[in-house]
Amino acid sequence: MSTDVAQPRAPAGRPDGGQFAGTPPPARPAAMGDHDVELPPLTDTEYNEHGSYGYPPAPRSAGQHLLFWFRQVHVPEDVLLRVQAEYSRIRNLERVAARITAEEGHTGVIEGQKKRGPKHSCETPRDMIACMDRADLAERARAPMHLWTIDVRPIVLAERAYASALQLPEDERSVVHEFRIPVAQLQREITVLEAREIFNLKERCGEALRPVDLASRLDELLRQSGG
Repeated sequence: MSTDVAQPRAPAGRPDGGQFAGTPPPARPAAMGDHDVELPPLTDTEYNEHGSYGYPPAPRSAGQHLLFWFRQVHVPEDVLLRVQAEYSRIRNLERVAARITAEEGHTGVIEGQKKRGPKHSCETPRDMIACMDRADLAERARAPMHLWTIDVRPIVLAERAYASALQLPEDERSVVHEFRIPVAQLQREITVLEAREIFNLKERCGEALRPVDLASRLDELLRQSGG
């Protein structure tokens, strides 16, 4: 008995047939973790596509990192609003604290001079007010008291880019730190590092920098309305 396996003839459909067609190789089942399967490398744009403001991709280079933060990511509107409001609130508290510190310092000086006698008491209430005003001006000069609306987004992005660049090697991190952004209210460009030092959003607006999910926001509004 013949053991030959019938093979299709090529071309098909003719009684006299023709040459035998080659036998196709058996299909190879796909397997997870198959080391023979290699995906093409992702461009930086593709790598960044699935990242978000709250869940950014792990930085793999300064170029990819800056592309994500300054060209691709969407900053939630509620983050911008809350950062702008919180920054103004904290800066006003810092200004008041500077005046109080100056007042307390001069009160101590006056009390000490009174104990030494009238001829040594050269500090007057007017001097104290002048000192408090100088402290106020110095505090205002240290950093802007408010964030212009046009500047909020780039300053927030600079803070986020600075914070998440910590995973990069030092040389790549330096490239991120030296990246420049325009700040209209300062009438100049500043680096990411300067933005951290001047505005210091991490300390002044820490919680406001975090995106709020819709459910949490609705719960907060209900609590405020007494519902």
